[in-house]
Amino acid sequence: MRSIILFLFAVGVLLLAHWAMPRIVGGLRRMSRLPENRLTEDEAVPVWFVGNFERAMAVVLVLANVRGAYALLAAWLGAKLATSWQRLPIDNTDLETSRQVRAGTLVALMAGIISVTFGIVAGLLFRCAFRGG
Repeated sequence: MRSIILFLFAVGVLLLAHWAMPRIVGGLRRMSRLPENRLTEDEAVPVWFVGNFERAMAVVLVLANVRGAYALLAAWLGAKLATSWQRLPIDNTDLETSRQVRAGTLVALMAGIISVTFGIVAGLLFRCAFRGG
């Protein structure tokens, strides 16, 4: 019975993440004085897909007890940020654009860490559930 509860709780964590992440990112963007939503034409891959992918990757790596799982997740976050690093041109005279690029990068980093943490927690719960509590 405890395994079923842990399993359902893990599924709940993933559903919570799917609901909470857009609100968390929107709040971080508001606090950073950025537009609440990015334009869809600015997205190479839909944000919801990337978030679900990274949480699923975290679940699988933690559930399978992969050695170095946390280093792989950190590398993923680094690679994800590197692909969009300085995607907006910075004019040294435009301080507001420069601030927005820096703030957007930090928001992306914080959101990625929070998203992966949801996946790690769910993976740990699944692992406990499959081990029999």
